[in-house]
Amino acid sequence: MECQSREEIIKEIAGLPQGSKLQFLARVNEKRANLDKLAAVFLAQGFTRAIADGVVYSLADLTKDEKGIVPEEFFIVVDRVIVRENTRTRIAEAVDGVLKLTHGELVLDINGSRKLYSTAPRCPDHGEQQSRPLQPEDLSPYSRTSACPTCGGTGIIEKDDTAEDCPDCKGLRLRQNLLQSVIDGSTWKDLLETPFANLGSKLHQLFDSRLNANQKPAFNALLDRIEAINELGIGYLTGGRSATTLSGGEIQRLRLSSLSTGHLNNLLIVLDEPASGLHQCDVEALWKVLKKVQSRGNTLVLIEHNPGIIRQADWIIEMGPGAGEKGGEILFQGTAKEVLENPQSPTGAWIKSLDERRKTKDEREKGKGEKKDDRRKTIDERGGVVIAKGTALKQSKNAATIDIKNFAMFDMKPVSAEFPVQKFSVITGASGSGKSTLLFKNLAPRASQGEFEDLGIQALSVLSTGDFHGNRRSTVASAISLNTMLRDLFAKLPESKVRGYTASKFATHAPGGRCENCKGEGVLYDPAGYEETECPVCLGKRFKDEILEVRFKSLSIADVLDLEIGEAYKLFINLKPFADKLKPLVDTGLDYLKLGQTTAHLSGGERARLRLSIALARAKAPNTLFLFDEPARGLHQKDIQHLLDLIRGLTEAGHTVIAIEHAQDFVNAADYVVELSR
Repeated sequence: MECQSREEIIKEIAGLPQGSKLQFLARVNEKRANLDKLAAVFLAQGFTRAIADGVVYSLADLTKDEKGIVPEEFFIVVDRVIVRENTRTRIAEAVDGVLKLTHGELVLDINGSRKLYSTAPRCPDHGEQQSRPLQPEDLSPYSRTSACPTCGGTGIIEKDDTAEDCPDCKGLRLRQNLLQSVIDGSTWKDLLETPFANLGSKLHQLFDSRLNANQKPAFNALLDRIEAINELGIGYLTGGRSATTLSGGEIQRLRLSSLSTGHLNNLLIVLDEPASGLHQCDVEALWKVLKKVQSRGNTLVLIEHNPGIIRQADWIIEMGPGAGEKGGEILFQGTAKEVLENPQSPTGAWIKSLDERRKTKDEREKGKGEKKDDRRKTIDERGGVVIAKGTALKQSKNAATIDIKNFAMFDMKPVSAEFPVQKFSVITGASGSGKSTLLFKNLAPRASQGEFEDLGIQALSVLSTGDFHGNRRSTVASAISLNTMLRDLFAKLPESKVRGYTASKFATHAPGGRCENCKGEGVLYDPAGYEETECPVCLGKRFKDEILEVRFKSLSIADVLDLEIGEAYKLFINLKPFADKLKPLVDTGLDYLKLGQTTAHLSGGERARLRLSIALARAKAPNTLFLFDEPARGLHQKDIQHLLDLIRGLTEAGHTVIAIEHAQDFVNAADYVVELSR
């Protein structure tokens, strides 16, 4: 299938040798019409000359016999031009006239020889139009006419609570005829399945000779984005790969790729934890990109906990001393050297302890005569990378383990491992090495099917990085499913029964007892949704005055929602259902949050711990397998220690914990470590 744009056709024709005699012909597909009828139609439009079955006719001077001819092939002669230096405008007008009549086809007679031009895809051998021109939306799975009819454009089919690639589109989400759209032997399917590392060169081969001046800027922007993806170390990904199969680190770097395209100059750029979810080798690639962005005159401000980034920063501002309302103060600020060498700096002390532990470990390995690189090479030759350490290695041969044998999916290396039961294991490694695949495509499905029951594991609890997103109307209480219990509690109080109040009176999501001025939010937002002010009617209490007259232990429902988690836990210590919901938040160091605090105001680290708290509250069985996907994402060292204490408590209680994590504190604390490589 071949086609040209209007501009390309005009440029080619205007470039013909001077003196060339041209006839611009418009094909008319009227098989049953005679010349008399055709003449009537086209004379009215101002056309006087036509070619019917190879014979030239003057439409105004047809004889009686000629009028009755029904031609097999009929062309209107739109114009006749001899190529000169000043004929480009006339050529353009002739081209436009033909394309208007034929909706995309031009037959050009050049000194007696004919050539076909088309702005719509046509077969060069048969000359018949096969389809309309492709539009950008045709290649989008979000278009109803383009999406694969079998899966609806999702790329997957749900079967028995499991997701599989659609058998028709193979996960590429489009109709087969669109996937098979071809240019120079390369189909759209081929491009979707080409790794970004090879995609740039392939696009050059396909389009360098085809692009006009107007198309080149967009093409160059596309190549810049592909180059940025490769610089961030994820060039092994393909454009057609489902986002659901990507790890958190891969998604993070895809988002960051827009920074490195060269179009951002002299800006203030603020990034929230860009190194979150990245292995140390990926952090190094990220740092190179950040320095490249800085070199274009940009100023970068990062919220970050990664030691590798903090060490190399030009200026550090350390906030504290606590979290939430207990923080908000600048403890120290200065160059990295000044802050990290300050004995009063918590961050400096933490990074210094990491460096000392690493130094001690290297000296210990050196004393044993073990070379780290040799060790990795040996492991790589076994097909996967498994580095095990700690107490798990010292167990007896009969110790219970969850075994993985030569597991591989997508483009990961085969992996074998033995995760000890009732211990804490960590899976780490470069982004894209298969950590999430190992956790969610092997361990989680097998546990769900009861495969580990013989090992004493009775239940499964999974914490994914995408489980929870804050929003304006969601609160901490609603996130942990405490709101319904609170409403029921207040509805059962004597005062409520006297007044006839039901649980709905204590709800903020529906009319009844809430303040209607702010719809139960306690604040009013500006039209853009960025600024908020206290509601002047309820004064931030969320409810009508009569609802606030109902008290539990002298507290109204507004007072309860204004309590910090730690205070609420003490208040409800003797009400087990309430205490069970609140204790995980206390254990994960979130005791400073307020029950009524909107989740939209939580930091990434707070949301991560809230997700963990929800997962812990749901786990009821005594021997549970906990699968955590980067539980330390967005956390400072102090918060990480809270998590490690909690995890250690879980294993001591007989639970098994397996976590994907890069934080060095986690790796150091693990009983068993599996490190994957690409």
